[in-house]
Amino acid sequence: MCESSFKDSVWRSLESPSDYALTRCGTVLATTADLRAKITALRDALTANDFDVSGKVVGIFAGSQVDFFACDLCIMQNEAISLPIPLEFTDAQIRHLLQNCDLALCTDRFGAQRLLGIAPELPIFCASSLSYVSSGHAHTSIGPKLRKLGVSKVIHTSGTTDLPKGVLVTDSALGRMLDNLSECVSPLGPIYAASVFPHSTLIEQLLSFYLPLTTGGRTHLLPTPLGSFTTTAAEAASYIEALCEIPFNFVFLPPRLLEELLVFADEWRLRDLAPAQVFQSNRKAILATGGAPSGAHVLRSLTDYGFEVLQGYGLSENTSVVSWNTLSANKIGSSGKPLPNTVIKFSPDGEILINSPTLAAGYLSEPRQILPLAIGPDGFLATGDLGYVDDDGYLFIEGRNTDVLSLSHGRNVNLAWVEARLRESSLLQNAIALAAGLDHLETYRHG
Repeated sequence: MCESSFKDSVWRSLESPSDYALTRCGTVLATTADLRAKITALRDALTANDFDVSGKVVGIFAGSQVDFFACDLCIMQNEAISLPIPLEFTDAQIRHLLQNCDLALCTDRFGAQRLLGIAPELPIFCASSLSYVSSGHAHTSIGPKLRKLGVSKVIHTSGTTDLPKGVLVTDSALGRMLDNLSECVSPLGPIYAASVFPHSTLIEQLLSFYLPLTTGGRTHLLPTPLGSFTTTAAEAASYIEALCEIPFNFVFLPPRLLEELLVFADEWRLRDLAPAQVFQSNRKAILATGGAPSGAHVLRSLTDYGFEVLQGYGLSENTSVVSWNTLSANKIGSSGKPLPNTVIKFSPDGEILINSPTLAAGYLSEPRQILPLAIGPDGFLATGDLGYVDDDGYLFIEGRNTDVLSLSHGRNVNLAWVEARLRESSLLQNAIALAAGLDHLETYRHG
């Protein structure tokens, strides 16, 4: 496979005749022509206000997916580096991300007010009103150094409970990843994706926007009251009900939503309803999942019901995906086979080590500091995850190496394994195992 430029692939699709559009509840919100117009208007407004984004790091704080991608595309067009800011992050986490930005783009009054309160010294520009919220003041930019490394995006990671790290993702890695993912889903033809996960995450950008755009499909957004599925989102059932009304053939669902889908599927099965009867789509649909291993019983039950559920494994440091099951090669319970040109091996204690052309260029940490990935002298990245590859080449994830508990009788137990076994019970909705600072293992259940 020839190496592709991510920017070239995206812009070729954006400028070619296409049926692509972002929609909500059957209404077209933006076509490729609309996106091009938004990009031009934003670029011209920045230029008119004497701000040249070329080579700069630009934060995007946008609740609207349409506005987010218009900003992301404008940054890409102008050879700048985009830094998506998760709406669910705390003020301290957002400030940590913004310390490396030369400019922050917001898209509404709420975003403007929040950013002003967090970083009043930073230039803040509203992409909807096309005007400055705050002119701020400039500092020495890290952008030129990042551009020399080929970086086009800075993606947050490990920011759930601590200060997030910025993973430096290159245009070359994005291009290869888009090619790999396109090959995985090629049997579907154009991708009609339902967008459920936060658009600040790289996996959602690739699967729900850039894949549909480059295959001539569509991006279907959830009804406005729902928003993206996060830890603070509405009840999981609301998302399954919304998906039933969307004509998709592809959706990325985290394990929690797969578990909720199984609850619905059990009810549909009693009513003798097949997937084609409960979902609006008349297309063959793929349910992709990852982020954390799903219980094998959940995957098997949904497959038996008639869904195509494809689990994968990935991390931001590899530009999202490392391995993935496909329609032609799907082993339930596994995270699939490695993507093309991705090599997996294991340390003596079972830690997954990877080498691939889609590895990130490093981390963006303290103000304007670049840190290297944990890559050994042999070129392999230590992931911190435990697993194994079976005789057929499928990867199985067994948890994190920091979650291994040494018991008094000499046996090592992985807490993720304990939690997974507990969640397989139909009596429990969720479970967590804790051991840090305790004399004994404690488990908590919900449900």
